[in-house]
Amino acid sequence: MNFFSRNEMLWGKEKQEILKNCKISIFGLGGLGCSVLQVLIRAGVQNFHLYDNGKINDSDIGRQLLYDSQDIGKLKTETAFAKLSQINPDCQIYCHLQDINKTSEIHSSDCFVDCVDGFATKKQIQKLVGKQNFLVHGAVEKKYGQVATFHGESDFLSLDELYKRKDDNAISRAICPQSVMFIGSLIADEVINVVWRKPKLLNKILLADLGNYEMRVVGE
Repeated sequence: MNFFSRNEMLWGKEKQEILKNCKISIFGLGGLGCSVLQVLIRAGVQNFHLYDNGKINDSDIGRQLLYDSQDIGKLKTETAFAKLSQINPDCQIYCHLQDINKTSEIHSSDCFVDCVDGFATKKQIQKLVGKQNFLVHGAVEKKYGQVATFHGESDFLSLDELYKRKDDNAISRAICPQSVMFIGSLIADEVINVVWRKPKLLNKILLADLGNYEMRVVGE
């Protein structure tokens, strides 16, 4: 069986092989993380490190594509592992149940992906990943979302600066499934670009307003 024959028709066997062999670390298996994983595994990525210590609750079902009502109360990492393995049994998935803080251990990857909700955790992830690695950042609220790629030395905003007036006091924010899936797809597309060493949003930020069907890119 060749799950990815249609992909290869678009971008060729060489790029498909790169996707097969790359390693991707994803922080956060909520709405964005689930959408990103759905795209990446169907694109042909087979090696993942998944970071999340949460359990699935009933409000997650409305926007987190990997889970259903039978999964409520289960760990997100274990459930994601099972669902992704059903899609592609050849994938290698390593699950990490840990809080993200300054002493957290992260594993070598071709791209790190920030899909968490908390602003403080987003800032900490960028510090852990460091400037020498690629970090694709995503966020969504209501019908708004954003995607950015960080790497190397740049005058572009850090997440510390981007979220300096944000706090985590109201972590449960209004959101809708179409926003999550749209931004998640853009994040996954940029991760694929990074793996192919052709990022479109390097030290830039894409801002999306789904309510008005508007997008713009800000940065260098």
